[in-house]
Amino acid sequence: RLLVKPCRGSAIDYHKKAPDIATQFGAGTCRVRKAADPRNLWIELRTGDPLAEPIKPPPPDPNVDLERVQVGITEDGDPWFLKILGRHLLLAGETGAGKSSLIWAILWAIAPLIKLGLVEVHAIDPKGGMELGKGDDAGLFARYAEEDFDSMMQLLLDAKQRMDEHKASARAQGRRKHIPTLQQPYLIVIIDEAAVLKLLSDDTKKAAFLERVQTLILAQGRAPGVTVISALQVPTVATDATRALYPNRVQFRTMEQRHFGMTLAPGVLEYIDPELLDMPGKAFFLNDGTAEPGLGRVFHVEDEDIEWLGSEYGLQEDVERVRSIA
Repeated sequence: RLLVKPCRGSAIDYHKKAPDIATQFGAGTCRVRKAADPRNLWIELRTGDPLAEPIKPPPPDPNVDLERVQVGITEDGDPWFLKILGRHLLLAGETGAGKSSLIWAILWAIAPLIKLGLVEVHAIDPKGGMELGKGDDAGLFARYAEEDFDSMMQLLLDAKQRMDEHKASARAQGRRKHIPTLQQPYLIVIIDEAAVLKLLSDDTKKAAFLERVQTLILAQGRAPGVTVISALQVPTVATDATRALYPNRVQFRTMEQRHFGMTLAPGVLEYIDPELLDMPGKAFFLNDGTAEPGLGRVFHVEDEDIEWLGSEYGLQEDVERVRSIA
């Protein structure tokens, strides 16, 4: 890492020259970052890549911390943590880029809390179970919808009702935040292909109502103990409008460079090189409170891992009890 005080030029100018700098130093890649002193820059030259190979997840930690959920490894070789508690997550990327890997990495990490009944996962998969169906088979979801628009809309309506109940309970007890219990567990709502969900209905009024419910949960769900994880292939104008409601944002590989700005933040291309997303599972991420994106690779959870997860942490015989509470 080189600390540089430029005689002229800005961080953007150095970023544009990053490939040339890497070549001069015989490094694989070069990243340019702002230093604490705005007059200086950090130039990071990498001779190895800790993200070059798929990464197996460590065994689930029984002491799950929803404020530090490890989902992978960063480009520095450090753990990649996501704060799930009180934070919605937006993830985007083309087919096969690794979006579902991130969802499974989260489920892998929080599985002990699912088993205890303190976290409840409700999932929507408009693609007929291609992405999330194995999670339902493994007993990881208390609610699951994949068949038709009405069932998916009902799941979201029920999630909003649960959110309202959590708010009322916290207010009655004089609390500002929801405290998960077996009667009122923390709720995580996973929506695959969130951007096209409303297109599945021929009724425009129903579609508009569903979009309103989604927005209400995003806007009000933080304190009442509801987290939304939305996955999509192509960011849209609607994504641009609701992006601020997702403190955690992750962009996987995409053919359109403008998608980085639509998912993460405007102007983010000044600090990243899309060519670094050269394999599935690699992604740029932006966490709440950070200005510059990081680069990481999510854990690779395979089908046999999901089956094992279900056998060890799935709701199994308790699923009907949990669903009755839902």
